[in-house]
Amino acid sequence: MVQIVAHRGSSGNRPENTLPAFAEAVRVKADIIELDVNRSEER
Repeated sequence: MVQIVAHRGSSGNRPENTLPAFAEAVRVKADIIELDVNRSEER
């Protein structure tokens, strides 16, 4: 079985790691959305 992985969302079509990139990945029916999580000092 082949799965489609959206690296950092649909980063080829939208800015990577953004809500628009994730929404585009959902729209094109990606099986997996890979994203980066970074810790911030902000609270």
